[in-house]
Amino acid sequence: MRPTKRADIVILNNAVMIPLNGGRFALIDLSDLHRVSMHTWTAWKGRSTYYAKTTYGPAKARKTIYLHQFILDSPGALIDHENSNGLDCRRHNLREAARKLDRYKAAGGA
Repeated sequence: MRPTKRADIVILNNAVMIPLNGGRFALIDLSDLHRVSMHTWTAWKGRSTYYAKTTYGPAKARKTIYLHQFILDSPGALIDHENSNGLDCRRHNLREAARKLDRYKAAGGA
């Protein structure tokens, strides 16, 4: 695993833009920079938005974790992005969600 290059990171006040593939960036809080920058993150197109993800573990047992799950230390949990931007992984924008709420928002609900 190759860590994110510090030269590619943009810091704006207390937010940090982490570079992804395809010219995209994920947004995180400055307090999460050290942990997040230890990994290489890629953009992945979900059903209605892009998400940042990385893989980890030994070659025969690689696992994927999404940046929003990594930030909240909740692998496999369903996390809602309040503003519906899957690349905005600042803590104030993330909350654990019920599947019903997630499906409602994906369908265009509030």
